[in-house]
Amino acid sequence: MPKFFAEEKNIDKENKKIILDEETSHHVLKVLRYKLGDDVTISSGDLIDYDCKISNTDNFIVTLDILNEKENLSEYPFEINLYQGIAKGDKMDNIIQKATELGITNIIPTETKFTVVKISDDKSDKKIDRWNKIAREAAKQSERGIIPTVKSPMKFKDAILECKDKIAMVCYGREDRYNLKNFFNDKNINKDNIKNIKSISFFIGPEGGFDLSEIEFAKENGIEIVSLGDKIYRTETASIVMLGMLTYELF
Repeated sequence: MPKFFAEEKNIDKENKKIILDEETSHHVLKVLRYKLGDDVTISSGDLIDYDCKISNTDNFIVTLDILNEKENLSEYPFEINLYQGIAKGDKMDNIIQKATELGITNIIPTETKFTVVKISDDKSDKKIDRWNKIAREAAKQSERGIIPTVKSPMKFKDAILECKDKIAMVCYGREDRYNLKNFFNDKNINKDNIKNIKSISFFIGPEGGFDLSEIEFAKENGIEIVSLGDKIYRTETASIVMLGMLTYELF
């Protein structure tokens, strides 16, 4: 059953009705060609899914009857935060899309020494809005229980300080002795105590990777430097590898 997101204010639990916004209604009616009586799943991103039936399409706005509600069980029991070195062109779009499909909670575009793309203040809002739209579409396609948030860009040092005293790591291709399994063992992160974990954060560098001074700054502030294996991954691949390893280790 296809899934769409609706704003919480448009979900009327008391009267068992949901109204979709104009853009989503257009997608349902004009792109997917759904009609009165067809079944769809709706979520507001609050870990609840609603099984619905299209009951009205007046003025090309879709109204649905709520038939059933159920808990969405597709999410991790903790937050996963990706501090992503801002990548060029459509690479950033792909990273956001794939990280969303793989379960990310928050994506924080991060400016590092080797970041080629610098987001000026006057363009930041437009880029963040577009990236959040990509995350929303990917969440819909992968039937997520929440919509990940792409946050405002941060400087690398500010991001490191934000993660100080939290479970966090910098993924670094030149690290050859300390891997993700070591990290989980040292932090006592495993399947048995997974519900005690509040969040896990990880840093991925841009196309040029991290400067050695950035690695040293992370170490000085208690952030572990972790290897993803013997290969050097492209920036658009590294977060996918990391999230895949995380899923394998903990689920």
